[in-house]
Amino acid sequence: MSSFDPRRILSGVNFPDWKKSWRRTVRFIGAHEKVLLAILAIVIVISGGFWYRQFSNSNSDSPTVGGTYVEGMVSDKKELSQITTRLTKTGLLTFSSDGQLEGQLAQEWTMSEDRSEFRFTLADGVDRNDIISVLGQRSDVIGEADIQPDQENDVVIKLASPNPSFPLLITRPLFDYGPYKLGKSNDQTTVFTRNTKKKAVSSYINKIIIHSYATDADLEKALQGNRLDGAVMTKNTKKPKNYQHHEINLNRYYVVLFNTNKAPFRDDGLRKALAAGTAAQATPFTLIAGDQEPYKSLATDIVAKWQQLGAKVELSLKPLQEVTGSIGPSRNFQALLIGIDYGLEMDPYYLWHSSQIRATGNNVTGTNNPTVDGLVEKTRNNLNVVERQESLDELQNTLVSQGVMTIVQRMTLDYYISNNIQFVQPSLPSSDADRFLSAALWSVK
Repeated sequence: MSSFDPRRILSGVNFPDWKKSWRRTVRFIGAHEKVLLAILAIVIVISGGFWYRQFSNSNSDSPTVGGTYVEGMVSDKKELSQITTRLTKTGLLTFSSDGQLEGQLAQEWTMSEDRSEFRFTLADGVDRNDIISVLGQRSDVIGEADIQPDQENDVVIKLASPNPSFPLLITRPLFDYGPYKLGKSNDQTTVFTRNTKKKAVSSYINKIIIHSYATDADLEKALQGNRLDGAVMTKNTKKPKNYQHHEINLNRYYVVLFNTNKAPFRDDGLRKALAAGTAAQATPFTLIAGDQEPYKSLATDIVAKWQQLGAKVELSLKPLQEVTGSIGPSRNFQALLIGIDYGLEMDPYYLWHSSQIRATGNNVTGTNNPTVDGLVEKTRNNLNVVERQESLDELQNTLVSQGVMTIVQRMTLDYYISNNIQFVQPSLPSSDADRFLSAALWSVK
């Protein structure tokens, strides 16, 4: 058997003379063919780049421009009007992704040391007269203030009393520079298209369509049938296939307040036990709550739980208007189930600071504690909304540990969004319509 010798095999192979072959090929190809080959090479390069970008976009979380978002809701003209405001208007300031304030229509802003005077330098192209006119009409949002133009593009706002939370109020949608404008609208369908006004907030999605349905059942049928990109439902809703569930926390809570200036809650033993959910002494007292839902059901559950702990508690249901308009403000209760709202700026000052114990204030529990006051000041002086929420949580946990209140439930929205939509949580939401505060940042995947 002969041995394997690679040199012999290679030596027996007659390789072509590539230099001669290439010279023959070059002579064969004419001028026209050279042009065609060059064009073909360019097409291949461009096509490769295009398909690479398409692949990158389809496999990336980066927002893309274009597309339509379709939402459904049960017909409600008031809420639809509020949604229209969120989509068509914007604020002087806005929030970054990490909760910091940043410019929107105002490119710069400053405030006085005592937080009573604020100066906003408007971006070029923003109508200062329009801004001043709107601010003058919205004392319901910004409070009593003197508003004056200054220098070339500045607006100066002098408040009647200091308010360190004021810059957060200026993020609210007040001015006609929002990302969308109202288009077609009837009882069934409302269409919003991209706002082309100079200095309007830019958005990714081209068009937002809202369909109004007669009943919850009709809305859920449309959602389950994948005819919508999004809808607010309930926790009991069966999650549709190919949808995400987002819980949006509002700045509103259902709580039980204990009146620290009335027996039996002058002493903190009983209220601390009830707030902590531990065994309670059998001292009789009454829990007052509104006679409509969800107050009635929440109060019934609380009383049953407290009775199991040994508390001797009775439930008294009153008209909600009487609870909020008379019983609460007059401090005429021992324990009170009520909804509290920290406002558009998430400010706990008016509910918990000791200066608000006086008759005209809203500190109806009568809590007077330096630790609580310090946490209130810490919260309202922090303008980063992420950190502000953390400070508010710390404050509320302290109030619970001191037996001033117990949190029953935070108000939330259960938002179902198609997997085809990249959703961004809104900052400082205080109402259902506020889910659209961040709509300019949403995109179609």
